[in-house]
Amino acid sequence: KPLKKITKKERDRYYSDSAFIGNSVSLGLKRYFNSGGKGVCGKPVMLVQGCYSFANDKKKGSPYRLPYRGRRYRAKEAVAAAKVERVFINMGSNDLWKPSAQAYRDYVSYIKEIRERNPKVVIFIQGTTPMCSARNRKYLNNSAIRDLNKRMEKYCRKQKDIYYVDISGGLKTASGSLKRKYSSDGYVHLKNSGYKIWTQNLNSYVSKLLLQEKNAALAVDYATEKKTAEAYAEAKKWVDGLENSTVRQELWQELEELEKKITTEIPSPAPAESSEEVSGLRLIRYSDSVVKVIWTRHKEAKYYHIYYSVDKVTGYRLAGISKKEYFFVKNLKNRKKYYFYVRACQNKRAIPGDGNGGDGRAF
Repeated sequence: KPLKKITKKERDRYYSDSAFIGNSVSLGLKRYFNSGGKGVCGKPVMLVQGCYSFANDKKKGSPYRLPYRGRRYRAKEAVAAAKVERVFINMGSNDLWKPSAQAYRDYVSYIKEIRERNPKVVIFIQGTTPMCSARNRKYLNNSAIRDLNKRMEKYCRKQKDIYYVDISGGLKTASGSLKRKYSSDGYVHLKNSGYKIWTQNLNSYVSKLLLQEKNAALAVDYATEKKTAEAYAEAKKWVDGLENSTVRQELWQELEELEKKITTEIPSPAPAESSEEVSGLRLIRYSDSVVKVIWTRHKEAKYYHIYYSVDKVTGYRLAGISKKEYFFVKNLKNRKKYYFYVRACQNKRAIPGDGNGGDGRAF
């Protein structure tokens, strides 16, 4: 049974193995954590510094590098010294003294340096917060901030163990500028009321992420214990819903091992009392590893069992169970021929059989 929520204790423990990196905007976040917001995000290491920027990070001897235990470090070295498992980065307001496209390239280079020095660290990019429109400048303005955030979000989606978090929900006006009531200086810095919304947005994202990962792990554990096709298919759904991450990769490896132990070959194509082959089977290629299987609705079906094999006649395995007339089969190998077969059934449980696939559709 899936968990419905993550406790504050679990979330705080996650934060306590983390570091927050940023400039004066994040320095205000540190002050919020240490005042009325103390304990709202556990006890992370705060690697924050006023006037900090990508340029000052690279500048040797800069007094604006990140402070940690009496010394100043470049970000990549500060993360290593703090020995944290994940980092929450918020940059941009001191880096948009140039076009947003250039600031984006600086941001990506900055992240790559942190990852190269700390290959196992999980990275969260907290979107650059908006500014009060009255203080817009040539390069530092809300249009540039939106462009930078859009680029960073797109970049993060393509990376493993790098997440983008929109922390600005509730802070912005309809036009996208910082609401004046949340600004401490009519510029880019926030009051505690603004930092409260920031942390609420962050907590919501982290709680959802942890809940998905925990439920996926529980589903895999259950499938490993039961060793049934149904439990395997359910676990596969949970794991498939995770972001591109080490957690997802490790759970997939467990499922691949489990798949070898489960016999999920399809029944004979001869009609059975509780199952029948569907008609109108079609295949749509979505990517090198994903195929959408579509078929004609069967009037008496409550469930559809979707099978696949690399052999037209035998060796079919259960890909999943659907109540709808389509199903996405994922994690297929590129340049490999697959056959698909679908049965309309009254019961959710897969029916054991002789593994004969009949006239499966090839792809």
